Amino acid sequence: MSSLIFVRNLKKYYPIIGGIFKRRIASVKAVDGVTLAIRRRETFGLVGESGCGKTTLGKTILRLLKPDGGNIFFGAPQEVINEIIELEKTNPKSKRLKKMREEYDLATFSGAKLLELRRRMQIVYQDPTTSLDPRMLVKDIVAEPLVAQGIAKGEEAKKLVLEILEKVGLGEQHLYRFPHEFSGGQRQRIAIARALVCRPEFVVLDEPTSSVDVSVRAQLLNLFKDL
Repeated sequence: MSSLIFVRNLKKYYPIIGGIFKRRIASVKAVDGVTLAIRRRETFGLVGESGCGKTTLGKTILRLLKPDGGNIFFGAPQEVINEIIELEKTNPKSKRLKKMREEYDLATFSGAKLLELRRRMQIVYQDPTTSLDPRMLVKDIVAEPLVAQGIAKGEEAKKLVLEILEKVGLGEQHLYRFPHEFSGGQRQRIAIARALVCRPEFVVLDEPTSSVDVSVRAQLLNLFKDL
């Protein structure tokens, strides 16, 4: 079975600027040569101490951050991945390799191709207090991806928003409230609804239970299992 996500030798470095001329004098290697594969319908857990690069890896796979090296394949046929890897070893300057990477390797994507990718890949951030706009109503927060992607608007968007809110344990009575009117667990459910409303194929959960108390963690874990 081919992988939904295949990451090869992925790198993401942050520059350290110093000296009289404020030049790059070193780098912090947040992600350095990571290779992994995730199949469809598989839950993949990444464990590590604080500051080891877990969030950076997730954001780089989603192309919220631009990688400094490596490949990111999303739903690419295995034979295509194999050919790209072989060409990188044997003929790294070939036109065929360049063309294939532009078509299949997320590390090369930009502009409209990245925008289209957002519909298929989403993220739930660690702290909903900072990831949800405090000035927006819940109905608008959850509908925003639908409108941005041109999927739905108006009453059609409201219907889709209500459907996903009900799946995460919220309802119509919550549509016209602001984030500060909810508990931490409820805010995280709103963030989950926003991430899932476009029905993405791949979702990164960035420590989504760490900002809530133990009882709410159990509820959220059961919710993830049900979804």
